[in-house]
Amino acid sequence: MDAEALFDEIAAELVPLGAATGAMFGARSLKLGGKVFATTNKGRITVKLKAGEPDHVRALEVGTPFDPSGKGRPMKDWVSLGDASLSDDVVSGFVRAAFERMRGGA
Repeated sequence: MDAEALFDEIAAELVPLGAATGAMFGARSLKLGGKVFATTNKGRITVKLKAGEPDHVRALEVGTPFDPSGKGRPMKDWVSLGDASLSDDVVSGFVRAAFERMRGGA
């Protein structure tokens, strides 16, 4: 499934639980309490997971640090996912982890 379709599927699951849709850098995003925890970018889904914590470390094993400028300055805590070899379940699992982290106030 492409990133936009997967994003729609994940949003349909998380919006009833309190997430809201919005935009970040002009791209579609998911927010909780006004803070973005997932977004789409160039055919990939990008998630915010606290740097150094287990979910962040696992995400970096299959994704790449999110560098929206393309100038070698990745955003702390953000990981871009979407390699064709990743299953939709893996990507959506990281989005759910980011949602739960935001919901837990961590």
